[in-house]
Parts: sequence; structure tokens; C-alpha cells
Amino acid sequence: MTTFSPGHVDHLAAILKAVSGFVLSADKHYLIEPRLAPVARRFGMASVEAVLGKLRGSPDEDLIWAVAEAMSVNETTFFRDRLPFELFRDEIAPAIAARRAGGKVKVWCAGVSTGQEAYSLAMLG
Repeated sequence: MTTFSPGHVDHLAAILKAVSGFVLSADKHYLIEPRLAPVARRFGMASVEAVLGKLRGSPDEDLIWAVAEAMSVNETTFFRDRLPFELFRDEIAPAIAARRAGGKVKVWCAGVSTGQEAYSLAMLG
């Protein structure tokens, strides 16, 4: 695994949070190299470290958005992360239903790609 300058990673995390709401936690640093290597090639840079350096220096908007897009989750599948769905089914939905007349639970799913997450929630009921 490539180790990047902590300052570069902190700045990357701040940019991602600001432009997309993506939180780059320490346990996700392994994603930086494979996701940003294609961005480096696309922008004619020699390495991911060069991309991170450019982000700290004078990045252009195209680079910022390319980095944000590359670092975001671009997959959608039914029940993609099992634990959140189990928690929703077993704890969250029953607690909400108990507080509502008729026990009806409505869910808003923001930022889904093709909808598998929303349909997964619907299938739980």
C-alpha cells in the first residue's frame, strides 16, 4: 500500500467533504491509490501523489470534480451492506412504526444510483 503525505490526505479529505459530503476515514485510505490512479493518468500526472499535491496547490475545478467522482461509491446492489439493512428491519423500522398512527414507515433514499437500495428497503417490509 502506498503511503501518502498526511497533509495531502487531510486536504483530500477536506475537499471530498466540502464538494460531495464524502467522509474519507482512516480505514478508507487504501482506496486512494486505486481510485485516483486513473485520474492521474487522465490529467497527465506522473502519480497519485502528484494529484494530491495539485489539490493542495492550485487545483482546477475539473480536477476537483474528477477526484470527487473517483472517490465516491459507484456501485449499487440489492442489500449492498447487510448490517444496515438488518438494523433497519430489526430495530429502526419497528421503533418508527410504533410511534406512527397506522404503523406506516416512509423512507426517503437520497443519492441512489439505480435504486437497488430503495428497493431493498421496500422488500424488508
